[in-house]
Amino acid sequence: MAKKRRKRKKTGQGQMILLLSLVGMIMVSCLLYAVYRKSSGESGMTNQEEATQGTGQVETGTLDKQEDSADTNDSANAGDTNSVSDNSGAAAADSAGGQIADAQDNETPADAPSVETNADASGHQSPEVSPQASMNADGATWTSFDGHTLGSCESTYGSIYTKQQIVELDGTKQGYGQGVNVDDKNRPTGATMLQDKYDKYGAIFIAEDSMNIYMTLDEGYENGYTNKILDAMKASDCRGVFFVTLDYVKKNMDLVQRMIDEGHVIGNHSVSHKSMPTLSLEEQSSEITELHNYVKEQFGYDMYLFRPPMGEFSEQTLALCQSLGYRVTLWSYAYKDYDTENQPDQGEAFQKVTAAKHGGAVYLLHAVSATNCAIMQDVVNDFRAKGYEVGPIPR
Repeated sequence: MAKKRRKRKKTGQGQMILLLSLVGMIMVSCLLYAVYRKSSGESGMTNQEEATQGTGQVETGTLDKQEDSADTNDSANAGDTNSVSDNSGAAAADSAGGQIADAQDNETPADAPSVETNADASGHQSPEVSPQASMNADGATWTSFDGHTLGSCESTYGSIYTKQQIVELDGTKQGYGQGVNVDDKNRPTGATMLQDKYDKYGAIFIAEDSMNIYMTLDEGYENGYTNKILDAMKASDCRGVFFVTLDYVKKNMDLVQRMIDEGHVIGNHSVSHKSMPTLSLEEQSSEITELHNYVKEQFGYDMYLFRPPMGEFSEQTLALCQSLGYRVTLWSYAYKDYDTENQPDQGEAFQKVTAAKHGGAVYLLHAVSATNCAIMQDVVNDFRAKGYEVGPIPR
């Protein structure tokens, strides 16, 4: 019996030792695994930090090189007043109207002309400011964005903006019509509202309230009525503004010369009658300056009024034209007279046109209209009978 007990005790002790050994081995294994994980983690973190720091050094070096390159280019361009891309299209001007204090707060619309940008270290894109252009050596002319030379900038209305200042303005296309609502003086409220809003750019939607009415006619193409309209205006001793395109001028040199000889104002209606806000600033400038220079060369005449085709404009267009020495000229009255296949009745047209008269009115009529040709003299006589003076928009 005693022998069996000793044997059982010895067996139990062996099992206990085996169990303790197994537990010990498990604990040692866990400890070793923990040490390994800690060592491996520190090593991985060190490698990751080294890789990140290395990338940062490369990026910093790249930015430094970009900044150095930008500084070098800016320094080189600053003295390049003959470069078209660096011309602002304006003489240096520091007047209050030329400073666009809130420009940085304006969002550039999606269809606005693109601008080259430089990225700073934070990745923020900031516009690249082109150097301001200087007056040309003759002291009387200056160069537009696209390299065209214009006449004396003394005729410029208001401020001359730099190209960068214009880019920062709203480039959203706006269509125009005077609307049907009028105030107690029969002046269209749509025209007076926009006149107040954009007067700072020298734009004309409606003139000051006075006993003056301004007659303007658009000449997209010749339809055989311009000579008769000129006859009627001459008979009434009346002067107006004729807005012409480049194609019209080239095909009707004698008519343009007659307009000038008889004291009418020649207005710029662009080279190719495109919607201005859909073009880049350089293209818009070319649409104006190419026609300006052609008329100047052929007739010795400096135009100063610009009517945007279709009446479509943007704030950028207004500032650009002002910088080129022009006043954008819209209208405070127009009617559907341009459809040559569906001309309005002469009696009804006369009643409609004369009933809309108001102080400071800017009338838009189309010279392709047979109706306008027929009623022109009677319309002018009616205006004068009511005490209005009828004439062109003065320089």
